[in-house]
Amino acid sequence: MPYTSNGADGLSIHLKPISSGGAEQRLEETINHGEVGANSFSPDGRFLAFTSFDKKTHLNVLPLQGNGKRFDFPRNHAGTTSDASFSPDGKYVAYVSDETGRAEVYVVPFPGPGGKWQISTNGGSRSWWVGHGDSGELLYLDNQTRLVSVPVRTQAVDLSVGDSQILLGGRSLANTGFIDITRDGKRILLSQSQANSDTALTLVTNWTADLKK
Repeated sequence: MPYTSNGADGLSIHLKPISSGGAEQRLEETINHGEVGANSFSPDGRFLAFTSFDKKTHLNVLPLQGNGKRFDFPRNHAGTTSDASFSPDGKYVAYVSDETGRAEVYVVPFPGPGGKWQISTNGGSRSWWVGHGDSGELLYLDNQTRLVSVPVRTQAVDLSVGDSQILLGGRSLANTGFIDITRDGKRILLSQSQANSDTALTLVTNWTADLKK
């Protein structure tokens, strides 16, 4: 499991086995060019997509086998890119880009080359691909903090995109930290601040007399 650590030398990515109980591994290749944040594993575990925060925010992919070196993805991209998500079959990647002047969600073949499909139509941030095989849904947050679902079917050289549907959101998600969605799309992990029930309430009497001291 990849996770991002905010240590003394900034953000770095670590891998932690969750089944064998082995020691964690710091991915040195991801920290030599500024701070980074983990995004998504390919389904076969061979690639890790992550966001780099240096002169501009952009996506990289790191091969996790052999002596692979990180590479920019999508290649030759002019705008900022972030928040990658591999498709269930590993053949496509969804990501967020501001190339039109507003953040939107796009999909491109992995590792390329190929076409590009814009998924969101009114602003988009974050992306989660759920489902199995060559079919599923692409979820994202729109600019009104609503969770939107788009049916997507991956094919050999093309992508079939269905009509979008708002699942939930607006005020219900506005003050909530959206963390992750399970691959089957059945569970959503959120973080929400709770009121501190241990906070003491102090009543000050005769406070006007204290002003004269």
